[in-house]
Amino acid sequence: MIQVDRRRAPRDLLPKIARLFALSGAKIRSIEETWRAEDGAPVCTVEGAYRARGWTEWTGGFQFGSALLQFDATGETEFLELGRSRTIERMAPHLTRPLRFVLPQEPGMRPAWMLRFGLFVYDHLGGRRILPATVSLTRRLKSKSRSGFWGKRLPVRDWP
Repeated sequence: MIQVDRRRAPRDLLPKIARLFALSGAKIRSIEETWRAEDGAPVCTVEGAYRARGWTEWTGGFQFGSALLQFDATGETEFLELGRSRTIERMAPHLTRPLRFVLPQEPGMRPAWMLRFGLFVYDHLGGRRILPATVSLTRRLKSKSRSGFWGKRLPVRDWP
């Protein structure tokens, strides 16, 4: 039977948890620097080296999810950016593709400055590494608008 040591407190585990995430961060960085994406996802080790197996092509979530969990635990934004960008670059292509949009600014709509501010925030939430920034249009559009915005977004396909 397990005997519980009631003198221990959760804070007693903090040094070990810190060590766990230090090792985890180092391993995530190492995989990012050395692993070739075309080899599949590194989900198991053989003689101390990561290997992929035939069923690991679709398990990139393990690799990039680890970076997101690392960010949640440590607050290191390097891992948030890594998890986000790799999920979009390597996992999302089978679900989505960038689509161009034109948003005309017409009379009666919110003011152009407000639309531009909202699009600016949207552009910067994703880090603007994968999709180009939204651009203001001042030439005449096909509608009665004299101004508007052009950009790209990643819609997600709904499967039947």
